[in-house]
Amino acid sequence: DEAAAMVKQRAASTSEFRFAGFAAHMQDYEPSADHFSFMRTAMHYMLLAPLDDARQRVLLFPAWPSTWDVSFKLHAPLRTVIEAACVNGSLVKLIVTPPERRADVLLSGSCK
Repeated sequence: DEAAAMVKQRAASTSEFRFAGFAAHMQDYEPSADHFSFMRTAMHYMLLAPLDDARQRVLLFPAWPSTWDVSFKLHAPLRTVIEAACVNGSLVKLIVTPPERRADVLLSGSCK
C-alpha cells in the first residue's frame, strides 16, 4: 500500500510547469526532466522482473498492487514479448511470443 501511494504521488501532474513532461522536484532540480523516465522503468519492473537464472525466466506482477487493473505489452529477455492483463487480481489475458517461452513466464505477486 505504501509503494502504491508513492507511485500515485509521483505520477500526479502539477500546474507549476507549462510542459506536461516536467515534474516536480523529487531528486535533484526543478523541473525534473527525467522523473517520468524513472517512473516508467519502475512500473516496468513492477509488472515484469527478469530472473538471473540459466533459462532467463520472467516473473509477472512481482510488485503490482492487487487493486490496480492493468493491461500491457512488454519485451522480456530472449526476444520474448509478453502481453498480459490483470483485472480485480485475476489474470484475464496472457500471450507469450514466441509460444515456447510460455513455460519460462512465472506468475508472482498479486495477480493469479
